[in-house]
Order: sequence, then structure tokens, then C-alpha cells
Amino acid sequence: MIETILEEIRGLNLPLFWLTESEHGKRTTWSFVPDNPCNDIYSVTKVFTVTALGFLYDQGLWKPDDKICDLFRKKLPGRYDPQWEEVTLDHVIRHRIGVTEDFLDIDNYDMTQFGSEDFLKLAFERPVPARPGVDYQYSDGAYYLLSRVVTELSGEKLDDFLRPRLLMPLYVREAAFSKCPMGYPIGATGMYVRTEDMAKLGEVYQNGGTFEGKRLLSKEWVELVFEREYELAKMENGGHCKGGMNGQMLYLSPHGRVIAWQSYDPEGKGNTLMELILKNE
Repeated sequence: MIETILEEIRGLNLPLFWLTESEHGKRTTWSFVPDNPCNDIYSVTKVFTVTALGFLYDQGLWKPDDKICDLFRKKLPGRYDPQWEEVTLDHVIRHRIGVTEDFLDIDNYDMTQFGSEDFLKLAFERPVPARPGVDYQYSDGAYYLLSRVVTELSGEKLDDFLRPRLLMPLYVREAAFSKCPMGYPIGATGMYVRTEDMAKLGEVYQNGGTFEGKRLLSKEWVELVFEREYELAKMENGGHCKGGMNGQMLYLSPHGRVIAWQSYDPEGKGNTLMELILKNE
């Protein structure tokens, strides 16, 4: 489909680096503004973290209603808001912890000024003034917690956990992860991959948990992700998408294709690209 509107896309003069389209198992990548092949996908990283949780869910190691404090009982700070005891893993995944502002955002703030190298401690020291499970407050801190959940349940850091289970089966050529001072991947942002790798992950969900005929995730998990919008938000046209800071996008079309792009677009010009794609599907 992209091939038919390629000249229109170029005519938009967007700050677009790379775009990959996957359709019927065939991937095609186009270059626009010259840039490095691997870039920070910012919050699209969260879909990879959700996928790590999917592997652990399929092993029966956690359930959405599990309380996050029960997982970290021996690592909780001496003092913390008792509302944390009501926070479930589902609340964390869906940004409904009960915090009222973002925290542990390494993209907009200097992590060396956070006051401690122990980000887990910093997270649990946050006040929870709202009712957990009700009020939505997007935060990168939530996904740092989920990165640590992966480690707590598996014994491996997020990047080491994903490598044999997802990155290698998807033939990801290069991947890097931003980490906290203690060496744990942030989980919310800071993953560096190619657009073709973003698209491959989209294929897994588009195909009900399989990649090139091999099952990686259960259908149950994929259905749960779509039902609860675990980082793949449902669109008006029936598709799903996840965007990242400065114009990164992973789009799962209701027509079966997957489109991913990377750009430097702080002004949101990429919305025009999405509108063009939706108009021509």
C-alpha cells in the first residue's frame, strides 16, 4: 500500500527517517531523511516490555490482579504510601497506579539528578494520592517497575530475557537498551532498533502470537493485550497503534498490514502521514 502513496509521502517533506511496511509476510523499508539505521523508539519500547510480560504470563508466573507490592515485599522502602498495597500489575500496565504526575522520565529530565541510583526505591516512595485502578496518569515510572517485575519473576534483566525469546526469533540484527544507574533497562523508553524490527513485533500481535508460522505468544495473551489496550491503543478504524516521543509509530492496520516509522518530529507533523495512510487503506 505504501508504494502507491510513496510520492505523496515524499511530497509532505516530513522529518521522516525510515518507514517499514509488512504485508502478507513481506517487509519493505524506505529511507527518507538520511539517518542511522537504529534509533531510539522511545515509548514504543513499552510494547517490547509488555511482550516480555506476555512470555511470563504464558508460563503462569503472574496474573493481572497480582499486587505489585507482593512481588517486591523484601525490596520495599521503609516508608511508602499504603495505597501502593492496592496497586495490581494490571494497574501498572494500564497507567492506573494512582500517581498524579509522571516520574522516572529520562527523556525529559536528567536521571543523574533524580536523587538516588535506586530507581525502585524512588518509585515506591512516590505518593499515591488517587485511587489505584481508576485515574489514568501516563508515566515512564510504571514501565520501569515492569522492567523490574520481569527480573523479579525470571531472574534475568529485561534485555537478557528478551534476547533469546523475542529478539533472536525475530532476527533482530541490533538492539540496545537505556538503563538505570544500577543496570536495569528502563523499560519505558530508550530501546534502539530498526523500523523493520518494530514491524516484526507488530506482526506477532497481528498474527495472534505467531511469527513466520512459529508461535511465540499465546492467543490468550494477544487477546488480553488488545482487550485491555496494553500499550496498543484501539483506533476508530479498528486498528491498533503505539506512538513514541518525537514521532515514532507502530501501526497495526485492521486490514492485516503493519507499518512502522521513525522520525524526529517534535511538532507532530507525522499526524499528516497517519491521516494519509488511513485515507488510502
